Amino acid sequence: MSNAQETTPLLGEEAGKPTKRYGWHYVLAGVAFVLVTAAVIVSVVLSVRHSPKAYAPGSFFVNITKAPSFCDAPATAWTGHIGLTGDTEESPKRSFFWYVEAEKKPETAPMVLTVGGGPGTSGLTRMWLGDGPCIISQEEKRAVSNPDRWTKEFNYLAIDHPVGVGFSYGQMVNSSADAARDIYDFLQRFYSLHPDLQKNDLILNGGSYGGMYLPHMAHEINEQNKLLALGKAKSGTKHINLESIMISNPMLDPISHITGLPLSMCKYHQIWNETECTELYEAVPSIIELMRRAVASPTLEHKIPALHAMGHWEAKDLHGVSRENLRSRCNGQLVDCHPRLPLTADLLNSVKSSLGIPEFLNFTAWKPEIAELFDANGDMMQDSTRFFPQLLKDGIRILHRVGMLDLNCAWPGVLSALKRVPTPYQDEFINAADIPWPGEETEATFRVIGQGAGEFTYVQLHNAGHFVGADAPRMELKLAQHWIYNKAFDQTDLSD
Repeated sequence: MSNAQETTPLLGEEAGKPTKRYGWHYVLAGVAFVLVTAAVIVSVVLSVRHSPKAYAPGSFFVNITKAPSFCDAPATAWTGHIGLTGDTEESPKRSFFWYVEAEKKPETAPMVLTVGGGPGTSGLTRMWLGDGPCIISQEEKRAVSNPDRWTKEFNYLAIDHPVGVGFSYGQMVNSSADAARDIYDFLQRFYSLHPDLQKNDLILNGGSYGGMYLPHMAHEINEQNKLLALGKAKSGTKHINLESIMISNPMLDPISHITGLPLSMCKYHQIWNETECTELYEAVPSIIELMRRAVASPTLEHKIPALHAMGHWEAKDLHGVSRENLRSRCNGQLVDCHPRLPLTADLLNSVKSSLGIPEFLNFTAWKPEIAELFDANGDMMQDSTRFFPQLLKDGIRILHRVGMLDLNCAWPGVLSALKRVPTPYQDEFINAADIPWPGEETEATFRVIGQGAGEFTYVQLHNAGHFVGADAPRMELKLAQHWIYNKAFDQTDLSD
């Protein structure tokens, strides 16, 4: 045959353009290729469709132990570690928690999630110094029953947050934003293990550097809930029923904090002498300028100088006055200023095996390595109140309570920060009076915006310092009851 006879035009080709004709074995090969490709595609689709849901039990590390009671107070509790995203045996990332059931109706009781401050302070400190079923007695140097325990009515979940704090261990983070993502990850896994608790109201509780942690946590939970509602969340993700946040003596933003410092140290209390106060007043404007630059342009080049400028005054000698309670005297060392903290560490380290905690872990109330990581990242140079307007708009209530004897995160800076929050009732909050608590006039005042206990509320505790639960446990419990049940402070019937 000639070359002309071996060619034929295909459909749509230009007439006369030669094209090679394929044999049947080529056709069969093409069909086979199409069938195999289709099979692979179907296999992939099915494997995705039937893959384990995110956060499903068995898909992550978990080690849970039923905790014994360490005092006479009734307590049904569990302790354990949960592996977070990225956790492996070779490179762990495991959060430690202590969950205590409410004594009454735990199946419906609100859940209080508590973290520490610092950065680097254990969430167990709030539990063992004021909120939990057992507290450490300085006099008896042991655990005793707590008559003002929150667990009478509320489920209580204390977490060593972020990873690296307390008994949590493994891969560490250096920002409140990353730490908040870890909390969301933890909660998804916790609720997959305890699905019966998912419907219960969740209240975030903390203080000090918790003023950075909690707004980030609430923001992360709230935004992830929105993604879930839009169908954009991971398969298996659960709605988290965040109801409100409770923050005590917080670091909310550095500018308000440094502005309030001379008021605390020089005007309302004469902690520093005239020379020191003059130096402080002269230094504040330049420090504020550094902070404004850092907040507006959050690069390390801007954040670190501002952090160091503030740190100089934060570290200044208080002449024997406790930074956490101005009525107390101490030498500035942990054992002298807060003797219950090392007692708590001694107890927890002595009972590790009964809590299912690996022997290689040792508890300390504060981990300086975490503070160093956050400081190196300049995490404090931000305004965490920027999350409040959206949280309030979405129905998440916010409580701030301050111990008036605190010099660490003192009330002038806290109140200044709250007055600047741009909400629809900003003017109302600024002009509101601090009303004495009926029946507790010598103990507390409240400034409430909204119905019941309020949507945006500020409470002053006159006889408490930085550790409000340790200094005024009865008032802290009473405040928690009013807030969580959303009952007005002049109301005596707290039945839910």
